[in-house]
Amino acid sequence: MLRRLAATLLLTLPAAAAAAGGLPRVMSTNLCADIVLLSLADPAQIVSVSARSQDPARSSLAARAAGFAPNSGSAEEVIAARPDIVLASRRWQARHQTALFEHHGIAIVTVPFPDDWAGIFDSTLRVGARIGRTEAAEALIAEVRERLATLDQGGGASALYLRPNGGTAGAQTHVHAVLEAAGLRNHAAAG
Repeated sequence: MLRRLAATLLLTLPAAAAAAGGLPRVMSTNLCADIVLLSLADPAQIVSVSARSQDPARSSLAARAAGFAPNSGSAEEVIAARPDIVLASRRWQARHQTALFEHHGIAIVTVPFPDDWAGIFDSTLRVGARIGRTEAAEALIAEVRERLATLDQGGGASALYLRPNGGTAGAQTHVHAVLEAAGLRNHAAAG
């Protein structure tokens, strides 16, 4: 009984902090949405991130993600966590449960995964606005634009992006856009 009370208090403290700031409580259900959430949100508003984001072999933000409850993206976990907003991909398995989530007051925000900088910036601004963090989104975009402006565009070398688990990223991906911005050719996109 005491453990259950302690667990309940721990789960509601972030909600109280987020509510005090007027920010919605947010949960993400996949690695890409996790990175957007971890990059933009006030930590007090983060309810949960996908378990994959806590794996250093998959996520560059694993250390930050480790501070939050993990989830596997199930509808049951979403309802139990009671977020105001769920950030999800268009392929999220629980998407067909929209009416159920609406019944519980949970909004689903589909995080687009664009393949060019204009789309990336637009997506960042839209998600930032939905979670009450427009200024954080604008600051992140300004920082990225500054970094892009300093990159050497003339190298033309080929690069191969590999994750520790053996995955890579081909054409029409965020990674491809980053490599091109750095003046590199994406070896995985070469036909």
